[in-house]
Amino acid sequence: MKRAILILIFLSALINVKPVYASKIVYKIDLTGPITPVSVEYIAGSMRKAQDADSEFMLIRVDTPGGLVSSMEKIVKLLLNSKIPTVCYVSPSGAKAASAGTFIVASCNIAAMAPATSIGAAHPVSLGLFSGKNKVMKEKITNYLSAFMRGIAEKRKRNADFLVMAVQKSEAITAKEALAKNVIDVVAENQQQLLSWLNNRKISLNGKTILLNTKNITIVTKNMNTKEQFLHFISYPTVSYLLFLAAAVGLFTELVHPGIILPGVAGVISLLLFLFSTSILPINTSGIALILFAFALFAIDLFSNFHGVLSIGAAVSLFIGSTMIIGSPKAPGLGVPLGLILGITIGISIFIVFAVSKMIAIYRKRPTTGLEGLIGLSGTALTDISTDGVVKVHGERWNAVAKNKVKAGKHIVVIDTIRKETTRLVVKEEK
Repeated sequence: MKRAILILIFLSALINVKPVYASKIVYKIDLTGPITPVSVEYIAGSMRKAQDADSEFMLIRVDTPGGLVSSMEKIVKLLLNSKIPTVCYVSPSGAKAASAGTFIVASCNIAAMAPATSIGAAHPVSLGLFSGKNKVMKEKITNYLSAFMRGIAEKRKRNADFLVMAVQKSEAITAKEALAKNVIDVVAENQQQLLSWLNNRKISLNGKTILLNTKNITIVTKNMNTKEQFLHFISYPTVSYLLFLAAAVGLFTELVHPGIILPGVAGVISLLLFLFSTSILPINTSGIALILFAFALFAIDLFSNFHGVLSIGAAVSLFIGSTMIIGSPKAPGLGVPLGLILGITIGISIFIVFAVSKMIAIYRKRPTTGLEGLIGLSGTALTDISTDGVVKVHGERWNAVAKNKVKAGKHIVVIDTIRKETTRLVVKEEK
């Protein structure tokens, strides 16, 4: 009995033991793509794990074109109040910390950049239904973000004047210039060089001075989980835009050709994914309305006698709506590329015009089967025809009537059919 109790105590102790690393660890995450609520969840979760594991510091590799102000504010608060040191590293060469990324890098205890990277262009871009219409509101947002940035710069002892100008005038600089202007702390060729520079580096954290030790450390990379990766993927403006178009095209096809099923199912799935992405991205309702209006015009054109005229207006509406649906093409990382919009507009328009021309051809084409297929065919009167008679059409004998008397042997043309007790053709003499 005593032996069993000792075994249980031993097993209980094992359950409560935290993993022990042979050497100090550093948690590393990759902050890439647009800054969205998914980014906040990813960083917050990673910071909790890094703190629980007693990480020496947290290394954040940054390569972002910007993102939502609300998400950026939450990340900055996490960084400014972190219980462990944070190091932001803009890399590899060619990467950028633009717009919201500038705030994030400035908020880290240590800001580093690889050669041939850039930082800045943090002027706010208005998104949504009232984009560009309220100058007073835009000025308020700019002033607020300028003060927010100055507060970050002063806390981290960085060049506040430049960082504020990055907000107000969208100024951007290279890694070398950023180091010279005291915007960042170091330019490092690679991660190993950065770690060497960090060794024995003193930093201030929550009123205490901490000496970093990067010798014999283990880098633990924390990637996004499956859910975060999926949400991050659909948070890209281009993906969200394509989901909406796929939904519109799928449902449009099902409406025009009911019963195909597959386009309708694909359209509904795409629509649901798009609606989910609207909880992550700021969607412009005017842009959505214009795109839906475009497909309505396409549908009307298919079933009317406008012969493609409405499709021109639909193409214009589709293009304008596409440029408005998520921010602006000029808003880095938060708009849909203008080239993609143009290509999709032309492609869909060509497809619809092709469909309209086919529909017109079908409507104009004479039926070739059944009684309707006889209308327009020529034949010969086998008897005199007035209220009754017999004709030969397409090698077959048919009872026939004629409004004007037709003599036997004359060439006739079928102009209609009568379906009562017996089927008769309505004919007239062929001139």
